[in-house]
Amino acid sequence: MDQILALLIAALPRALMLIASKIFTDTFFQKILTKIILSALNYAAALTTNTVDDQIVAEIERALNTPLQA
Repeated sequence: MDQILALLIAALPRALMLIASKIFTDTFFQKILTKIILSALNYAAALTTNTVDDQIVAEIERALNTPLQA
């Protein structure tokens, strides 16, 4: 019984690290991809002279930065 308990305690930090890395990685990549997309859209909108694309980019940015309602 002591060996099983020792084994479980030894495996606990690794399991917690795997869970934390999964959570932080998903959140991290989502934030990075959002910034890349918004930067590309703002750059593309700046290349034109009309304001329609600027408004569309502003709407996309607002939608991406708004938290989802549960």
